[in-house]
Amino acid sequence: QGIINDQFSHIQSLKTVEEADCIVKMINTYCAEVETLLKELAFSVGLPDMEFSKFVVLLRQVEEKSSR
Repeated sequence: QGIINDQFSHIQSLKTVEEADCIVKMINTYCAEVETLLKELAFSVGLPDMEFSKFVVLLRQVEEKSSR
């Protein structure tokens, strides 16, 4: 609660009985993909020789997925 933006609310308002499964799948896919990226980010931060360029790529991927 408190972290869902207007786009998410709009997507939920569009759902019908037929579209409900599609929306749930989209949300689950997003959450799984972003969770994987965040785990990679957390792992990278803990490395003594962290590759900053890889970190930036992962951050951009999270940003891109979140902007859709």
